[in-house]
Amino acid sequence: MLIAAGSTDTTYVLVALLACLIVGGTVFHISTRPPLDMAGGPAFLAGGAAGGLAIPIAFEVLERMGLLS
Repeated sequence: MLIAAGSTDTTYVLVALLACLIVGGTVFHISTRPPLDMAGGPAFLAGGAAGGLAIPIAFEVLERMGLLS
């Protein structure tokens, strides 16, 4: 990441990781509210799993769009 600093690839990667973080946070937030009303631990695991699964999808989209060199 430090080697690619300042390139457009770095921007696309950081935006993709931010999107994955938002996915995980949204899943956590929804999981802790009714009707699911999960406890904090399982909701945190669900959010982490959703964010983790979103990472390869985000990078596949970037690659197919030709935004990564």
